[in-house]
Amino acid sequence: MFADQQKNLIKKYLTLLIQEFIKDPQHQNITIIFKDYLGEKIAAYTKPRQWDEIIWTIINGKKVPGSEKTTHFYSYEIGFLNEYENEEWRAAIVHEFTHLYFFTIGKHEHQHDDQFYSNMERFENWLDENQGLIPRTDKSHDWDQHIDANKRDERRKKICPSCGKKETPYNTVNECFSCHQNKKEFNRLVNLIKNSCNLTELESNYLTVKASSLYRENNKVVLDRLYQNCKNSFSVNVNHVVAPTIEKPTIKNPPNEKSLIWLIIIGGFFLIFIIIYQHIIKKKKKTN
Repeated sequence: MFADQQKNLIKKYLTLLIQEFIKDPQHQNITIIFKDYLGEKIAAYTKPRQWDEIIWTIINGKKVPGSEKTTHFYSYEIGFLNEYENEEWRAAIVHEFTHLYFFTIGKHEHQHDDQFYSNMERFENWLDENQGLIPRTDKSHDWDQHIDANKRDERRKKICPSCGKKETPYNTVNECFSCHQNKKEFNRLVNLIKNSCNLTELESNYLTVKASSLYRENNKVVLDRLYQNCKNSFSVNVNHVVAPTIEKPTIKNPPNEKSLIWLIIIGGFFLIFIIIYQHIIKKKKKTN
């Protein structure tokens, strides 16, 4: 990787870590510099600086007596080499950011102990996931500054608990890089099945799972069982779908027999009234 690309990525990744884990604006005054040489066996450094200033309330150009207030200010300088070999630049980023993080939370006298390196691993895991980075393959020298010499030696070579090989450990549980990647891929396959939204998608994802090189032995048993459980769940949901109810048109009850009789009687009276009225009118005309 060219030196300029390294520098740009160092700035980018360090800025992302600062934005995520250092929220206090007081501790965001950070300068990043690059040099050809930082010192013997020094790959990077972080220098904190703190100073106090007295702030006064000023009215009409004059300090108000008793209004003085001491304010703390912080700044940090982080130095990197102009160019690194292999993946050293990525290790330098998370190592120096871990120093910066401890300075910002008030731990100015921190050491390269278990707490330091567990936080360093936490920050790197976040960065890898956030940026979709392939994890570093060699982390054997990450603990070279550990205060415990025995742990420095342990870190360089360990028996991987997953495959039983003596490999460079990838993480704090001493898994080798290959086993760590396999575990990560297996979890992806599990989530692929679990996150299927319907039966069609489940079948499609299951074909992808079966095509994986990890679909074997115990993994195969676990994945098949998970697939069957999800399939059964979708089948149950389909069988219990309630058919929509269709409302029947309501028909008003026809008038009953008593109502009809009353209507006939009233109609009859009305008809008789009209006949009588017409008869009276005709009789008056004849009289006239």
